[in-house]
Amino acid sequence: MFDAWNTRDVAQYVKMLDAECSVVTHGIPGHVQGRDAAVDAMRRWFTAFTDLHFHVEAVVPIGERLVASWQATATPPVRVMRHPPGERVMKASGCTVLEFRNGRVGYVWSYWDNAEMLRACVSVLREDDANISVHRLPPTS
Repeated sequence: MFDAWNTRDVAQYVKMLDAECSVVTHGIPGHVQGRDAAVDAMRRWFTAFTDLHFHVEAVVPIGERLVASWQATATPPVRVMRHPPGERVMKASGCTVLEFRNGRVGYVWSYWDNAEMLRACVSVLREDDANISVHRLPPTS
């Protein structure tokens, strides 16, 4: 599955998915239901992060499930503070649990370290302006 993501091979991805697959990603509201919706979500990720890449660190099969630990890297396509597009690489660690149904992926649960990506954003803010604090709130009246 990660090979299909890393090579942008939508056809390979489609072949792996059950027609009624369900995809849930921790930290993203809702879920994706069905093969067509999963492909659409894949394409949206590629639009947002054209160089999104997963480095799979470990894979553990458990019955009808497979657990993969990974680190994703991507370059934000937009300016982040004073950093032009493509200058900073963001990283996020996570794991994905795949459950198979009739030889195809029926369920996907992905969990990733949102805080790791937020820390990368905060470090950009600190580099650009040492006086900015993301925790500073305006005074209340």
